[in-house]
Amino acid sequence: MNMKLYLSLVFYLFTGYLMAQDISSERMSGALGTVTIDGKVYNQISFRPEIPIGTKMAVGLDIYLYIDGDGGLYKDAWNFKDGKSTIRTLLDKVYYFRYGQPSDDFYLRAGALPNITLGQGILVDGYSNIMEYPTVRRIGVNLNFRKDVMSFEAIASDLKRTPGVLGLRASFDYIPRLAIGVSLVTDMDQNKGLMDRDSDGYPDVFDDYADDDNLNFNNEERLEGLMTGYIEEHGTADGFDAWIDNSPMLEAFLMNPYNPNEVDDDPVTGAAVDLTFKLNDKVTLYSQFAQLMGDTDIEKPLGYTENSSLGYGFVPIGISSAWGPVTFRAEYRQSSRKFLFNYWNRSYDIERMAYDSAESKYITRESQLYKYGELKGFYIQADASIMEFLHFTAGYQDMTGEMWDDASQDFVDDDNKMFRTSVRINTGKIPKVKMAEAFYQQSDVPNPFKFDPSGSTILGYDIGVEISERVMLVYKARRTYQTLANGKLESSTSVQFETQMVF
Repeated sequence: MNMKLYLSLVFYLFTGYLMAQDISSERMSGALGTVTIDGKVYNQISFRPEIPIGTKMAVGLDIYLYIDGDGGLYKDAWNFKDGKSTIRTLLDKVYYFRYGQPSDDFYLRAGALPNITLGQGILVDGYSNIMEYPTVRRIGVNLNFRKDVMSFEAIASDLKRTPGVLGLRASFDYIPRLAIGVSLVTDMDQNKGLMDRDSDGYPDVFDDYADDDNLNFNNEERLEGLMTGYIEEHGTADGFDAWIDNSPMLEAFLMNPYNPNEVDDDPVTGAAVDLTFKLNDKVTLYSQFAQLMGDTDIEKPLGYTENSSLGYGFVPIGISSAWGPVTFRAEYRQSSRKFLFNYWNRSYDIERMAYDSAESKYITRESQLYKYGELKGFYIQADASIMEFLHFTAGYQDMTGEMWDDASQDFVDDDNKMFRTSVRINTGKIPKVKMAEAFYQQSDVPNPFKFDPSGSTILGYDIGVEISERVMLVYKARRTYQTLANGKLESSTSVQFETQMVF
């Protein structure tokens, strides 16, 4: 066992001992198992204390080791080589910090954001910054503040990197039961959606040394390959250097094709206004309007004559109600070309940016907006708890109008539908089962019930079974997809298998 691994294990045991001895009111769990990161399987050891601080605050930690088959540590987990790396390493161990509750006049949560909706959801609806956890650990912030007739909310999806979701909302209810809300949301640079593990400015897809921020390109390996080909053709290495120097194309081949200084920021922004009228304690009426701002930075398909500016969406009337264990929402929707409702949704971080190396093309969620024409339809959502045994949420959108068709090179009559659901079972009445929940989402497709994967498809589940007192075996699975420039899908599966212990 190497010294680094030995010291890390000692640190874990010592930390766990202190937590168990000094904090008597918290709940702490530990886990042993496996986790898959970037296609590589690691053994996992972790402690996850949830520590209350007074009556208002609480902090949840995730202190972990990922160990490969050779006994080596996952480098990004414990990196103290400089101040920046040290801060990032420490922040990664905080799963969340909370002050207050969402219903309080002041509420703050930092770290993992499982479910965020801004206002009535026309721009940000059900966003989560943990869809790629633990491969990507984001430190987000959600702040709510209420004072007299004014309410304020802010969200940042990640403080460690350029956030994909940065939003502000203010609402005012000067007239009894009537509130006016204004929201502004932006992704300041969609290019930052490409994974960059060592934060050197070169995304991993262009970085031959993705875990070393001092290196990014293996020039020697490329030179060796060129020299081998030259020798095979000429029978000698004589003249190779001159051959390289006299060929600008070959010189370019020996340079990283990605230069962060030459990549312009690619922002996308949305602004929204909404009106809500509280009819009574159970029923609220609302209306909302949103405009996306930016340019669909894409080579337009042949025959596409629209300009590149983005569009708007409008909900003239919506209703939300709560009746005991059931809450219900329904709204009529209509949109112009190049607009999507709930643009920042659960799958945003996955669809935010992809790079198709085969086609040498960047693919952002914004760049695909040209496909969506004028649409009208409805959206309904229900949340219900059934006999305190089953809790489920389901949302469905059905909009008709026009969509871009590559075959005919024109807009054609088509549908844009969405379905999302999550189910959680109260396992208290099921022997040995301690956890059972699942979720599924697919949006902006003609028929989400065909269950054909698309770039918007997300599905996953968590199953936990008790194997002895205070010990639970947990299996977690997630699957997502990315659409490449050639239309093909690239799937990504994340699997965690662990044994959790509650102390």
